[in-house]
Amino acid sequence: FNRLLASGDDNTSKQLYSEAVGNYNNALNLKPGNAVAIAKLAAAEKLLAKSNVDKAKLETEFNRLLAVGDKNVKDQKYPEAIDNFKGALNLKPNDLTAKEKLSAAVQLLAKFNEDKAHAEEQFKRLLASGDENVKVEKYVEALGDYKSALQMKSENEIVIAKIADVQKKLQQ
Repeated sequence: FNRLLASGDDNTSKQLYSEAVGNYNNALNLKPGNAVAIAKLAAAEKLLAKSNVDKAKLETEFNRLLAVGDKNVKDQKYPEAIDNFKGALNLKPNDLTAKEKLSAAVQLLAKFNEDKAHAEEQFKRLLASGDENVKVEKYVEALGDYKSALQMKSENEIVIAKIADVQKKLQQ
């Protein structure tokens, strides 16, 4: 009886509440109605219930972070997705799914930034080519360069102004 109570106490201190409940129930089988065993059993059951609620909340938050991260990846919001997956890993540091999703999002962000830098280089090259063609009065070629640049950045006011200037020169 005393060994079972001691095991229950040890399991409770280690947060092994299911095992503690079993220990206290076994002690009560030996001494039914024992007030100490009943009190310890009640306390262990209460801790087990709280632990289960906490685990459920953690699982819910973990799954929410993964789902939001997946949506952010789909929407190409990679930094936000990375934060979501890191948050999920803070809750479950050894979860392979979260680790894989984080790794994939980091790779997608790197590729996105690489593509963005390449597009920016191409845009600048088209502007420079257009400017050079204007200097040597090749207005048709300049217009082609500027229109290609405008396809890359449709709202760019500088490109729109350059196109307007070239079109005026072509009309003259």
